[in-house]
Amino acid sequence: MNGSKYTSFKEYMDEIANSHQCAVVYDGKLVPEIPEGVERLPFIASEENKSKKGAEAIETFLFTCGLLRSDLVVAVGGGVVLDVTGFAASIYKRGITLHAVPTTLLAIVDASIGGKTGINTRWGKNTLGTFHLPERTIIDLDFLKTLPDAEFRSGLMEIYKIALLYSPALYGILTKWRPGFTPDLEYVIRTARTLKEEACRKDPFDRGERGRLNFGHTLGHALEEVSGYSLTHGDCIAYGMLFDLFPGKDEQLVHELFRWGGISFPLPFTARELWKPMQHDKKRTGSDVDFVSPSRSFTLSFPAFEKAYYEWNRIYTYSSV
Repeated sequence: MNGSKYTSFKEYMDEIANSHQCAVVYDGKLVPEIPEGVERLPFIASEENKSKKGAEAIETFLFTCGLLRSDLVVAVGGGVVLDVTGFAASIYKRGITLHAVPTTLLAIVDASIGGKTGINTRWGKNTLGTFHLPERTIIDLDFLKTLPDAEFRSGLMEIYKIALLYSPALYGILTKWRPGFTPDLEYVIRTARTLKEEACRKDPFDRGERGRLNFGHTLGHALEEVSGYSLTHGDCIAYGMLFDLFPGKDEQLVHELFRWGGISFPLPFTARELWKPMQHDKKRTGSDVDFVSPSRSFTLSFPAFEKAYYEWNRIYTYSSV
């Protein structure tokens, strides 16, 4: 088990169950080894359930368990489970202690770092949320052994983002990877986590430096929403990074993102369809919409976005044929 005194998730749970009054919320697709007698709630991890209704189900579970504010909630799963459980934990009796056990690559390098929680509303993705840092994050890489390829790629795109923002050396390692060949995975995860943790320490409430981590996310989150979440988070962020770098075009990066097989052009969505969810993007500071790249932050009005999106979609369609 990475970064802790435990050798397995089971060993961690055995100790916690003996030392704390706790309850576990876990991804219902998993079969985690939870000791007898520990209250548990299987949660269907979907963007539909990352909602007020999903958060209320967890809150009801915590109240039914009779947990005190001084007790403990353990969230076991990917980004959806960590986000919605973290949100419920942050408002349960004004904040109960949270431990995070991320079980996907995306959750390990993203959702479990920095204390952001969130749920979706009819206004868009993560439009309600809080900051609630896990007291402890437990990483067991054994969970990744059964991770579907699309989910691994989803986390990998976030690592590409962090590398492009902060570490040419990390990016160099990624260029040597290919599907089924990911040496030094533990080192890459540790490095990516360290880089994101440092950005979050400098800006814990996302008012400055931490905003750079939104590279790729303005268009990315809009694509997730208009696709009905049929596109994975990582693939949407890959599209978003390419857009944020436009009109520049890093041919090596294009090759890197395309070779993992998650993205293709043309995108079938109109600029108008994408603009609607972007109007509620949490980074927005005025009438226009904010975008971030490694070298700059910029805003676009709808006419400017429509023109840029059309040209970007056309050029990448032509170049990827």
